[in-house]
Amino acid sequence: MGDTKYAIRLSLEIRPTGGDRESNGEMSRMLMADPSTWGSGTGPAEQAVNQYMNDRKFTRDDTGQEAVMVHTLGEIEFWDKELHELKQGGDRFDYPRDLAARERTGKVVARTRHLTFALLCSWERRLGYTSINESIFGGYRVKVDKLLAEGVPDLLQQFNAVYRRLQEAAETSPDRDAAEELSQAITTCRRILKAVVDHVLPPQDQPSDTGHPLDDAHHRNRLFEFTKRAIESKSSNKLTDVMIAGLYERFVAVDTMTNKGVHAAVAFETANLCALNTYIICGEIISLHDLQGAASDAS
Repeated sequence: MGDTKYAIRLSLEIRPTGGDRESNGEMSRMLMADPSTWGSGTGPAEQAVNQYMNDRKFTRDDTGQEAVMVHTLGEIEFWDKELHELKQGGDRFDYPRDLAARERTGKVVARTRHLTFALLCSWERRLGYTSINESIFGGYRVKVDKLLAEGVPDLLQQFNAVYRRLQEAAETSPDRDAAEELSQAITTCRRILKAVVDHVLPPQDQPSDTGHPLDDAHHRNRLFEFTKRAIESKSSNKLTDVMIAGLYERFVAVDTMTNKGVHAAVAFETANLCALNTYIICGEIISLHDLQGAASDAS
């Protein structure tokens, strides 16, 4: 789930004491989504340790001083079983002192159970939300990918290649200039969108009723013309037009960025958002086209 703070927090409950300091640090960093924050003093690992210490604080009965119970859940379980066996065997033990210690360890176990339960509920909701999003976007992606695989497979492969280069650049050299790769990615997004427009409303020699050209060069006009024909509701038509216009405006904004130069990390994030918006728009266009075809068949 990438929840570093609570991965560290729960590991402290089960990690045995002692061991090699360097190895312990390596294992802790394995639990972190971003190991670079290790040792920062304010990162999720430090937050987890502070929470762990606060949860295990107690006041000593004999001295009244504050202390921290640092025993793991495994040790607590062992001592609990040992105390139970002593009682069953009739062996002598310091009943008041051992009983007080048992009460403290019982609270530690109860708090850990409660924390684990709360985290599981939180993660379950997060996974449920993710699955809903995946089902929504997945439907769009399947339709668009099917069309592109059948109509312009080379274009889709080109986009994937550019996208991979951007990702590699962002991971290895996030500050280097990646304006050229970003420009290629956005150009491919435009071509993907045009391929979808060509599918739903091929180029036409005759202009629209409002006089706008609908030839191959004016695919944006054809896209707005298609939505006007496909959607009867004016309010829905206006919403779709706004979404389409927003995508074209994003393309223009990216062009401005590439002219000024852009770092690889920013380029990757920008290309990611443009690709996502392109697929959403393309999915909606194809859905409208399918609905239009179904209505024609029914009539």
